[in-house]
Amino acid sequence: MKRARKTLTACWAAGIGMIIGVGCQTLLPFKKMATPPTHVLPGGATQPVVGNKPFPTYHIQVNDTLMIFLRGITPEQPQLELMVDENGDVKLPYINTIKAEGSTASELEDAIRRSYLSHKIYKNITVNVIIPAQTTPAPSFYIKGEVHSPGRIPYVNGMTVLTAVAAAGGPNDYFSPSMVLLRGTQKIKINYYDLEKHPDQDIPIQAGDIIIVDKSWF
Repeated sequence: MKRARKTLTACWAAGIGMIIGVGCQTLLPFKKMATPPTHVLPGGATQPVVGNKPFPTYHIQVNDTLMIFLRGITPEQPQLELMVDENGDVKLPYINTIKAEGSTASELEDAIRRSYLSHKIYKNITVNVIIPAQTTPAPSFYIKGEVHSPGRIPYVNGMTVLTAVAAAGGPNDYFSPSMVLLRGTQKIKINYYDLEKHPDQDIPIQAGDIIIVDKSWF
């Protein structure tokens, strides 16, 4: 009975000047706000969170250009610029190819480090992988097949099929003049020699186009 009176007195004192019932609620302890969730990535880094969901992490793709920094291997401190080949691999000094496609930058860093250590090439090494396209996106197109430097190439306004092939180092010794330009669902067949003979018929290209240079069998 005494306990009930004490509770009633407390509620009455807290409720002066307020709507009946609010005073009792103010005596309850404040609920601590929940801490936003974090998501731990390989190496202990945390992944940014938007709302209640982690911000989507980029996964490396074929033709991506990667900047790979190898630290802690005095006196060398290599800084490599490598492109992910058509098989999804990258080739690094002194070790075999490593699968990059489908990995995050952190996962590839870990894979490269473990490979160097397991081959006993270095006793200790720190690896950093940067994907320039994710930090400074720029329009580009792709050229595959029989050119000297196939892969992703920065797009410049006014480029044509001929200038695109030239930007890829020109055709190699095994190329066929038969080419294909892929643009969305379009598939345009091209003859390289015809364009050279008639530059006025050269075809303008767009960012995102894919040019395939076939191989000659003769």
